[in-house]
Amino acid sequence: MQSNLDVISDGAEVIRAFLTAVPTFWSQNDVGQVIRACFDLGERGKFKNTGSSLIKIIAKRVPSKTIFLTLAEMWPSVRQSQQVCCQLISR
Repeated sequence: MQSNLDVISDGAEVIRAFLTAVPTFWSQNDVGQVIRACFDLGERGKFKNTGSSLIKIIAKRVPSKTIFLTLAEMWPSVRQSQQVCCQLISR
């Protein structure tokens, strides 16, 4: 039976291979889900390098238009999360 670490590493490797092989096949929604997963991985110390690696591949391989549209769509939720976090810290 594989550990959680192995499953996450194997899953990231599959995503990395797909991003490398067919970077233009990825939709805005797909790229957004991978970026969110990378943020989640970055919050867990063990997987920070895995998330960073996937973000670098997205930046190098995925068309700029897809990246910009994805980030523009994600921005309001990221901004809202940041505000909630700041409110919790200031209490």
